[in-house]
Amino acid sequence: MKTIVMLFCMLIGIMLVLPINAAAACTHSFTGATQYSDAAHPHAYFKYCSKCGQKVYTGGNQVKPHGTGATGSGTCSTCGTHSYSGQSCAASGKCVCGATTAALGHNFSGAAQYSDATHPHAYFKHCARCGQKVYTGGNQVKPHGTGATGSGTCSSCGSHTYGSVITNTAHPHSQYKQCTGCGITTRTGTYGTKTHSQCASCGSHNYNIPDYDAFLIHPHPGRTKCVCGAVQVNTPSNIVTACSTCTVGSKTTGGNIDDTMFLSYIDEGLLTIPVQVHIEYREQYKKDGTTFISFYRQHTVYHDSYPSYHPELWLGADPNIKYRDSSNNNIHTGSTGTTPFSLNSLPYYSRAQTTGMFAGSGMPEVWQYDAYYSY
Repeated sequence: MKTIVMLFCMLIGIMLVLPINAAAACTHSFTGATQYSDAAHPHAYFKYCSKCGQKVYTGGNQVKPHGTGATGSGTCSTCGTHSYSGQSCAASGKCVCGATTAALGHNFSGAAQYSDATHPHAYFKHCARCGQKVYTGGNQVKPHGTGATGSGTCSSCGSHTYGSVITNTAHPHSQYKQCTGCGITTRTGTYGTKTHSQCASCGSHNYNIPDYDAFLIHPHPGRTKCVCGAVQVNTPSNIVTACSTCTVGSKTTGGNIDDTMFLSYIDEGLLTIPVQVHIEYREQYKKDGTTFISFYRQHTVYHDSYPSYHPELWLGADPNIKYRDSSNNNIHTGSTGTTPFSLNSLPYYSRAQTTGMFAGSGMPEVWQYDAYYSY
């Protein structure tokens, strides 16, 4: 009996279960149902069952346009492929989805290497893709020179080679040296000196030049000049050769002399050769009370031609003029020229002297000419 009861209970259980499971199964009907795709990649297609409303994947995937995938944009950052814009040698590219790619980098294929014209002449090339100037490292060392355009030189490359020291013309005459290659000058820290005639600030004045401007108007103040142009006023001078007031009453002594000088030299014995000479001695003078004034003295000599087989002839007029009194005492020695001078005593005569001789073994011969004064 117990067995029968158990079998009956099992049968009742099976009958209760079978109707319930049969009712849960749905054959899904998609009549009029709209097809959708997942928002997330890979965007699988699905529909909702019109009987039970269940979401059922129907197979396949939607490929959306490549984009940011932002809500409502209808795009997907995983679908499709990236398309980068703005990519260059130095800048990275960017896709509409926000993805980036590295810069291309410069391309120097076949590019020539150059260097800057200015020191230190860094090497560079131009990118074959973008044309940009890109420093490639290192520097060119050019020959030392002026650096002038087209010379291929540089005043900062290499080292200077200096020539002789140069002295500045302006006082205090700083000295510098100049590079023979580039022309750049460098101070030496030293100073040169010049003669007083070259620089008025060097040396000291020497007032030994007559100021002829002061001689134009009688009685001619006695001014003298230094070679630098400085003027010194001395005691008045009343003697000016070119002044008609100073020379009024003056006289002239001396004259022209033609004479023969017998000059000797040794050539396998003593040879004496007559030489015709022409001597001119003149002096302008006057007596002013007990004062003797000489305005100018002229003494010249020349000779006629003589056979060329004789040695060279030297003939000279002595510029020193001896002034003597009536007792033949020498009271003054003057010189030829136009500078006037005065004596406190009156000379009786003056003596000019000419010397001639042959070169080499010649013996000198002295010829004297006396010019007398009349007062």
